[in-house]
Amino acid sequence: MDIKIKSDMYKIQKASLWKRFSAALLDFIVIMIIATGIMTIISYVVDYDSKYEEMESYYAEYEEKYGIDFEISQEDFEKLTKEEQDKYKEVSEIFSKDERVIKSINLVINLILIMTSIGILIAVIISEFIIPIILKNGQTIGKKCFAICVVKNNSVRINNISLFVRTLIGKYTIEIMIPVYVLILLLFGNANIIFLFLGIGILVFNLILIIFTQDNLTIHDIFAYTVVVDKSVQMIFENEEELVQFKKDLHAQEVKNKIY
Repeated sequence: MDIKIKSDMYKIQKASLWKRFSAALLDFIVIMIIATGIMTIISYVVDYDSKYEEMESYYAEYEEKYGIDFEISQEDFEKLTKEEQDKYKEVSEIFSKDERVIKSINLVINLILIMTSIGILIAVIISEFIIPIILKNGQTIGKKCFAICVVKNNSVRINNISLFVRTLIGKYTIEIMIPVYVLILLLFGNANIIFLFLGIGILVFNLILIIFTQDNLTIHDIFAYTVVVDKSVQMIFENEEELVQFKKDLHAQEVKNKIY
């Protein structure tokens, strides 16, 4: 093989963005299917439906007792008379201080957080850790379909420790769960502006990294010192020693060709 070709092949041959996006979309679908199944099982175990219905019953109790609608939009609220608005605010304040209501809402939120956390955790571990160990080269189902893979940033094959860090800390904890927690708290009106900016900031920062870093890195790539490459042209070394030996052989061949 030509020295120039060999020299280029051992360097990072990053995967195209469209391949990465397509693979990520497929992996997202896989994760959501697994996570939904896990969360459904957990919901039966903890009897989530009855807890949710109890919370809803408190809303219905106050709505019937005071003749208000908690699901009123801001636009409709502004159409109410001053007296009706004052009544709505007064009832909302009483509702928010009802210990039964507080306990019920907190229980539902905590159950949602637990079911979501465990469901997504198991799904991510299966899709992003167990399957890549089976398929080798850090390949998920999506990456396998689009012929891309994950290697260390020096072209060495990713090991299980790096794959675990990439999956659990970078992808699950930071990229997925922080935005998910913010979304859940936002839906229940418990997220303040700081949480909102944090969730959006992580998504935007990841997008900036992918677009503007040389190897189109993500947060989980930075944590694990990895990069997504095109498997069809990327030379992958088993370990650091093999990489060093390859460079020595390549250098020796270059010197030999110069002599002749």
